[in-house]
Amino acid sequence: MKLPLILDGATGTQLQRAGMPRGACPELWILENPKILQSVQKKYAAAGSDIVYAPTFGANRVKLDGFGAAAQTAKINKELVKISKEAVGDSVSVAGDLAPFGLFIEPFGEYDMNAFIDIYAEQALALEEAGVNLFVIETSMTVAEARAAFIAIRRVSEKPVFVTFTCDKNGRTMAGADIRAALVIFQAMGAAAFGLNCSSGPVEMLDNIRSLAGYAGIPLIAKPNAGLPEVENGETLYKMTADDFVGSVREFAEAGVSVFGGCCGTNEEHIARLSAEVKKLPEETLRINRETPEYIANEKTAVRLSDARFTEHALKCDETLEDALMDCAEFSPRIRIESTRDADMLEKTQHASKNPVLISCDDTEALPRALISYNGRAAVETSIDAGEAKPICDKYGAVLIKNRKAL
Repeated sequence: MKLPLILDGATGTQLQRAGMPRGACPELWILENPKILQSVQKKYAAAGSDIVYAPTFGANRVKLDGFGAAAQTAKINKELVKISKEAVGDSVSVAGDLAPFGLFIEPFGEYDMNAFIDIYAEQALALEEAGVNLFVIETSMTVAEARAAFIAIRRVSEKPVFVTFTCDKNGRTMAGADIRAALVIFQAMGAAAFGLNCSSGPVEMLDNIRSLAGYAGIPLIAKPNAGLPEVENGETLYKMTADDFVGSVREFAEAGVSVFGGCCGTNEEHIARLSAEVKKLPEETLRINRETPEYIANEKTAVRLSDARFTEHALKCDETLEDALMDCAEFSPRIRIESTRDADMLEKTQHASKNPVLISCDDTEALPRALISYNGRAAVETSIDAGEAKPICDKYGAVLIKNRKAL
């Protein structure tokens, strides 16, 4: 895709203005009222959007189960994509939209990573079969859910994947994830672009986008709300005008943004003004594919690989692991993985580690299982032949720092 790109604006708030009742399942309501959604998307296409999001935000089996429609997950996703493709034709790309379903991984919930991946895989396969041009994982708040969605997509498609998180003014999500660490993780996994959506207006989002710049070797995405919401007579309103919405476009571009859009409260007027302003940007302002240092990361923090200090001795994956991880406050723990059972133990205890980890593993079954389980960008040392180990590391965003057989 040629940069810069213009995304669409809000879908949910536009549907509410058009009569969608509070508490309704948007996906099912759209199936009953397709022309309303198509009217919104046709206006975005006319306003300059290069990409519109298919209205599949909550079309996973967990969310649909709350409305008695889990068994129709694949059919619903395919129908929603069809509605969007009919609205915008071939001149505008349609993105398959995957979003959080709000469950938690053990020990904070009753699901493991493979269960998360299975939930997203059902939706991702339906979106791929429906012919989406790309995928977007949006409004992410935990690395676990977003990684599960990314892994699921890669099991069915090689199309581009955009990833956006939503965060507070300090760059933290409601679940405590750090957006800089998230960028490191998804950039290493092969995301085509990474950024922020929702949460705030453009002025409030700009500082967080700037904080990503030093970590980004891929295009950044900015999809802010039309300002901060106000509640009047029980109704949530977004009052930012289109002119005010585009006031920081140049600053966003200078921070590395080359994919622009709008979230809650925006409409076709905001997108039209955004498209016009982006066209005015000088080509040299759109700084893309910068050289960045190598980082490793967990959900909480990113550390330069050159600055990482690993424990001399490897920690064992037994009942002592959680306490041992908490004791490694000043070091990145070296963790010995000898079996898939050890990988499962890492999954349940990784939250206790302040710093990103080094996985030491020589088992060809346990290594990919450990990298699926670890919700970060791990360093890896192994005696597995580099020709086999590196593709495994690359697939799950890890960095192979030592191949002992080659030494």
